[in-house]
Amino acid sequence: MTSLKEIFQDYQPQALHPTTEYAVFLPLLWIDQKWHLLYEVRSDWISQPGEVSFPGGKIEAGESPAQAALRETVEELRLNEEVLELWGELDYWEFEGRKIHAFVGELKLHQLKDLHPNQEVKRIFSVSLSDLIQHPPVYYELRFFVDQQSAFPFERIRGGEKYPFRLQSRQIPFYEDLAEPIWGLTAQFTERLVQLINEKN
Repeated sequence: MTSLKEIFQDYQPQALHPTTEYAVFLPLLWIDQKWHLLYEVRSDWISQPGEVSFPGGKIEAGESPAQAALRETVEELRLNEEVLELWGELDYWEFEGRKIHAFVGELKLHQLKDLHPNQEVKRIFSVSLSDLIQHPPVYYELRFFVDQQSAFPFERIRGGEKYPFRLQSRQIPFYEDLAEPIWGLTAQFTERLVQLINEKN
């Protein structure tokens, strides 16, 4: 029988809450002598319908984050992988059991009409980098509150419903002066891309 000591000596620590990993691709296109960033509007029948996002999805078993980002882009935009050139990886985002990798690269097409996305994509559009640089996002605070009507047993903890829970607050970015509402994580990845470009120029 294994001793208590041996249980902990041999144990390899891991996250209490398993992380699900995703990957997205930020496609840059050279259109009319300017770099443009491509966005998708999600179809009405999938999760987060109508939201603006980048091509991407869940990383499958045996797949690297970069492979997942390229695969999802090929599937969603119905491309040959030869027209995609991966340049590198941006900063990733991690929150509440989800980790999202972001990659940037070139989509070697010069007009959006050459793209015919699959049924997961309602439509596509692009925004020039110059417009994104000239119109930085505005941040708004979003607060999360405890729902006292939930089934949580407040009566069993000291302080009950007045227990000083640490309430979460997040700053959510919005690109407000564009034709489409770009906000949330898509806006965060967009802003980071623009920041890196500005830092080097």
